[in-house]
Amino acid sequence: MKVINYEAHHVMGVEHINYDLEGWHLFHIGGANGQGKSSSIKGLLMALCGRSGMDYPKPALREGEDEGWIKVKLSGSEQLHEQEHLNVELHFERKDDGSVRESFRVIDSTGEEAPEPRTLLKRLYETRAFDPMQFDKMSKAERRKVLMDVVGLDFSSFESKRKSVYEERTSVNAEAKRRQAVLKNRSVHEGVPEEKICTSSLLDELKEAEKANSQLEIISRELAVVESGIASSVSSIEEVTREIDAKKKHLESKKELLKKMKQTRAAARKKIKELPKAVSLDKFRKSIAEAGDVNQKIAENEAYLAEQSEVSELIATSEKLTEDIKQLDLGQDVLLQETEWPIKGMSVDADGVLLDGLPFESACLSQRISASVNVGMALNPELRLLVCEDGSSLDVNTLKQIQAELKEKDYTMLVEVVTRTEQDEDMCAVVIKEGRVVKDRGAAKC
Repeated sequence: MKVINYEAHHVMGVEHINYDLEGWHLFHIGGANGQGKSSSIKGLLMALCGRSGMDYPKPALREGEDEGWIKVKLSGSEQLHEQEHLNVELHFERKDDGSVRESFRVIDSTGEEAPEPRTLLKRLYETRAFDPMQFDKMSKAERRKVLMDVVGLDFSSFESKRKSVYEERTSVNAEAKRRQAVLKNRSVHEGVPEEKICTSSLLDELKEAEKANSQLEIISRELAVVESGIASSVSSIEEVTREIDAKKKHLESKKELLKKMKQTRAAARKKIKELPKAVSLDKFRKSIAEAGDVNQKIAENEAYLAEQSEVSELIATSEKLTEDIKQLDLGQDVLLQETEWPIKGMSVDADGVLLDGLPFESACLSQRISASVNVGMALNPELRLLVCEDGSSLDVNTLKQIQAELKEKDYTMLVEVVTRTEQDEDMCAVVIKEGRVVKDRGAAKC
């Protein structure tokens, strides 16, 4: 479906215009600033997409007028089951209180009105496609979204999964980094046994040694007492010998006592020989003290190894997540390679739109405009109309390229240009002055 004719009367800055668009592909609307060019284009947008689809002007009725209207004739559409044509009419009427009443209708070739005219047009047209130049002015993310809508790509599941994996990897990397910082502060000791020394066994050995030493000391003290007693007995015997006669009985008792003491001495000596030699307790105390230090080092080594193991696991997890992200990206790459783009060399990456593998915004103006026009056409396969409200910046070569692409796909594009010379006006389909068409190229269509 195409726009065949567009007529507006007393709308914003328009006094009266009538554009015959049949057969045109690139339709230049020229004139000086403030003469009604923009109003004529906005009037067409008002009729075709309504308040929800544009920056709707208020008031739409020309100042000082009580009535105005917009009429758009569209060619037939199989989608709307209308083979001949449709007429779109938007009417404005000023009420007594100064407010403006609007009425809108769509009439088919038989004169019947559509019951839901706006819904009918919405099936044909999306506002974003009216001006392909806006595609060039969008942010990277907006431009990428529009292009993916055009080709029907939906990466939401990829991007959701990728975001989840990416966030998980970020968390794992942060934890690994924290653990590595902890690891740097831990000590590692060389030449330390792998297992901790059992201090309880050392304490048991110490107690046994103390007990043996105590027994040895007791017996030694007993032996010393016996030795002293023997010496005393010998002295007594000598004294008794001198007094032998008088003290025989006393001598006999002393001999008996001496005998017993010798027996005791023999038993003590025998017992001393059976007992181990006295053990130095210092080595046990030293071993116990050293065991605590060694065990501390072993504990530090174990903590280091445990931390090192966890860090290794985190790094391995991060590497796996990185591989998962790579596989998700590869999946998207396959879809991108299989997608049919509006023009050759166009694609998208994670950041935005690409042209010949380079960012869209780094391409020259003519390339960007050509791409934007093709995106606009791809967005609206039904109503073959594009509108450019800023055509003054387009050079002749770019316009020729756009015209060829429009002609090839049978689209019409209205382009607003500011004219300063007769040469500027000669390239325009119509020239507007004070809200009216003052020059009309009529049959010179392209």
